[in-house]
Amino acid sequence: GAGSAGVGISNLIVSAICKESGKLPAEARKQIWLVDSRGLVFADRPSGGVTGIKEPFAHAWTGGEIKELDAIVKAVKATALMGVSGQGQTFNEATCKALFANNPRPIIFPMSNP
Repeated sequence: GAGSAGVGISNLIVSAICKESGKLPAEARKQIWLVDSRGLVFADRPSGGVTGIKEPFAHAWTGGEIKELDAIVKAVKATALMGVSGQGQTFNEATCKALFANNPRPIIFPMSNP
C-alpha cells in the first residue's frame, strides 16, 4: 500500500540506501516503486492522480496503467516487496513467481492487515 505506513517505510528505506551508498535521496527514491488501490503509482497517472505524500515516489513511466501486482512486479523488475496494504488477496502465487523471476532470493514482507 502507498498510504502513510507504506510511504513511511519507503522513506526509511531511502535513508538506509543513502547511508549505505552515499546516494542523494532523490536518486535513492528511484529504486522504490509504490502501488496503491489504483495500481502502479507514477507521475501524471491518468486515473486518480497522485496524492502529496506519494509524489516523491511518482516516477516517470511510459508503460501505461497497471493494476495487477504480479504485472507490476514484472514491469518494474522488482526484487523485493513490502506489503502494507489494507486490501486483501494481493499477495498470491503469481506475485511471488514474478519476484522469483527477477531475483532468486527476493525479499518478501507480507504485512498487510486483512
